[in-house]
Amino acid sequence: MVSKVGEMNCVYCESFNLKFIETIFSNINGKTYESIYCNDCGLRYFTPMKYEDVYQTGELGYDQFHEGRSWIPEWVKEIIKYLKDSGYDVCGKSILDVGCGDGAAYLALKESFGGDFEYLGLESDLKSVEACKKRGIDVKSIYLNEDSAADLGKFDLVLCTEVLEHQVDVKGFLNALNTVSKGLIIITIPNYGRNLRKWRSINDIPPHHFLRFDKTFFRKNFKNLIYSKVYNFKDKKLVDSCKVFSNRFWILFLPIVLALRVADYFNGEGLLVVLK
Repeated sequence: MVSKVGEMNCVYCESFNLKFIETIFSNINGKTYESIYCNDCGLRYFTPMKYEDVYQTGELGYDQFHEGRSWIPEWVKEIIKYLKDSGYDVCGKSILDVGCGDGAAYLALKESFGGDFEYLGLESDLKSVEACKKRGIDVKSIYLNEDSAADLGKFDLVLCTEVLEHQVDVKGFLNALNTVSKGLIIITIPNYGRNLRKWRSINDIPPHHFLRFDKTFFRKNFKNLIYSKVYNFKDKKLVDSCKVFSNRFWILFLPIVLALRVADYFNGEGLLVVLK
């Protein structure tokens, strides 16, 4: 592939001040993509940006959503911690969960604050929608964009967990989040600045993830940013973390993983962002 970065403008800020990073081959669909960095807004993204439904095969782990997870994801725990630490009580509030999956955030909110809040989940994956319905969760099979946002109304709290990095229209999606919000927007995403990123980004490629973010992007572009934090996935077992490097010789990587656990306290795998 020959880079045409000089003829392109940024998919977020429309700047032509772009830098070609690398060409990658996706083992997910066997296609080739270019990695681009915008020097003006700080966004990293892959092109061409074309959505493909790669979530039904089970290879990316989304069969967990279809079955209904029995555990609470680390990013949801971080949201609960932020809400409690900041004194934000969800009781009496209206909540929109964009890309709600199997409804794990709803279950965590109900357990932590009680059920006295209005909740609506949006999910485009029909198997995850069915998982929510089996749990008695109010969910709509809607893909959030600038058109659909206009019909949803406004919510006190908008959650967007591990969804933003999948978007092929990042500007339109962020505009849609603002449209449906009359209070807080809480976003969680993989942290591009995490330690040993290359070895911890096996599926951080298109057509699964098209976008990469760090704190700098939000600090540069969002005047309504009120909080950002990196966090580590504390619920990962040591053995599982070692096997990211090698299944057979995982024990040899134990010292590395232990060191990473310490380093991740300052520069972890996840990024939580709060906008108002």
